[in-house]
Amino acid sequence: MSDLPSLRRLGVDLGERFVGLSLHTDPEVPARPLEALDRKAAGLLAGLRAVIAREAVQAVVLGLPLRLDGGECQASRSARKVAAALRASTGLPVDLWDERLTTVQAARNRQARGVKGREGLDSEAAALLLQAYIDALRGPGEEP
Repeated sequence: MSDLPSLRRLGVDLGERFVGLSLHTDPEVPARPLEALDRKAAGLLAGLRAVIAREAVQAVVLGLPLRLDGGECQASRSARKVAAALRASTGLPVDLWDERLTTVQAARNRQARGVKGREGLDSEAAALLLQAYIDALRGPGEEP
C-alpha cells in the first residue's frame, strides 16, 4: 500500500481547442480521463473552477508544454500564466508537469485499442500526464 496522500488531483492538458481533464482520487487506482473543456465555448478559468468544485479537487497538475530539447516556448509561458491565475482564483496548489509526448502516447494507446477519432484524446493525454506526476511522487520502485 502506498503512503501517497489521498488528495483529489485534477490533471489539465491545455490544448488550443480543447482542454483535456483527468482525475486522480485514490493512490491505489490510476488517473482517469474526464470530459474535455471546449476552450472556445466557455471561459477557461470559469470552466476549470466549475470542474474543481464539482469534483471537490484539492490540487491541480497542469501540463507544461516544452520543446523536445526541454526549452520553453510560447505555449509554456501561456501555461505558466494559466497556472498562476488558477492558483490565485482557487487558492489551490497548482503544479506544472512536463507534458511532452503525452498526446502522442495517448494516440498510440487509442490506436492499439482500435479507437478512432480525436474525441477523448485530450483527456486521455491529461490522464497520462497526471499519472506520470503521481508515479514520480511515489518514487522509484513503489507500486500503486
